[in-house]
Amino acid sequence: MIFSILFNIVVYLIGGYISVSISYGQPGVVIDFYSAFMPAVQRYLANPTTLYELTSLPFRSFPSLVFYFMLFYFIPSFPFHLDLLASAIFIFAMNLICCFLVIKITSLEQFKAMQFPNASKYVPILLGAYLLMPGQGVEYGLGQVNVITNTFLLLAVYFALKKDERFTFFFLGCAGMFKITALLLLPIFLFENIRKSFVKKLVNRLVFFGIPFIPSIAMFLIYRNYIPAFIKVNMTLTNTFNETFISGNTSIAKFIATVFNVNVIPVLIVTVIVMYAISWYILIKFRLNIIERFMLGVFVMMLAFSDFYGVHLLFILGITILWFLTRVQFFGWKYKLVFLAIAVSYFGWTLDPLSVIVVSAFFACFVINVSKQQAITREDHAREIITS
Repeated sequence: MIFSILFNIVVYLIGGYISVSISYGQPGVVIDFYSAFMPAVQRYLANPTTLYELTSLPFRSFPSLVFYFMLFYFIPSFPFHLDLLASAIFIFAMNLICCFLVIKITSLEQFKAMQFPNASKYVPILLGAYLLMPGQGVEYGLGQVNVITNTFLLLAVYFALKKDERFTFFFLGCAGMFKITALLLLPIFLFENIRKSFVKKLVNRLVFFGIPFIPSIAMFLIYRNYIPAFIKVNMTLTNTFNETFISGNTSIAKFIATVFNVNVIPVLIVTVIVMYAISWYILIKFRLNIIERFMLGVFVMMLAFSDFYGVHLLFILGITILWFLTRVQFFGWKYKLVFLAIAVSYFGWTLDPLSVIVVSAFFACFVINVSKQQAITREDHAREIITS
């Protein structure tokens, strides 16, 4: 673990900073921090109505996220790119918080009741692997927000295990505010155990989920051009990314749109609907625990969203680690091969459709594991009845 932290600092943080400092400004080099985020802050300060102006790499997040990037805007860039370095240091701090949260969650009695024996010994190994992910270097170098999203998702897991709905939905909202993809988790949890006091619970959950979006909602109301511009820029970039990037993508929607050369937007909508239909069937058919519900949401994000790439694994890996710690006793050699294939497809940045195939296989293994566990639980329950 100590080696992974030091490696993360020296190779990914410092190495990425040096690499960006050397390569910035050269032809063909695109750095999100300087190509999308800082220009967005500059446009907002000059004229707020131009925030979503279509540029070579436009701003596509919720409008209030511009204030996060504004924290680094006033730090001098020339001559040492101190603004990007400050962003990288903040992301590194979030990485450490993510590791702390995983340790905190695995120490909860609610989690220990789900984990396999001696699972705690794997925690440092898995967290070390998380910090060693090559995507970490990309995160620091581009000034992205995947690690921050991971932090909020882990906080949502923590409070879900503590059965505190208010903070669970609040941090789900925070995750969705930083990464639009995380919004796909909401339907997985919104109607959980809601039969009693349906309206009261539904409103309460939506209110706490919506709190992080209050600044964005206010900005949408103040600047009337934001809503159509926000939709347009995301649809435009979704189509552009579908035409440009061909590797390391796990999206079924993107795969279908690429193979059949059709517009990805309607395919994305249909894919999301199908994934939710499958997910709700699983939720109705099988009794899933909290970690399995989050993992089900992870599969919806990975397989449905049209631009889910290797670096995005950073914001769902915390949930994946927790799920692994609760399900490894069911893994046979076939499932371990799937994990290996996923690692190859992500870290090797292999061409599609390998990434789609292995994540689809992973999802199939997940469903098999859930059904197998359900069958074992029923058998144990039947034995208890017979014995009594």
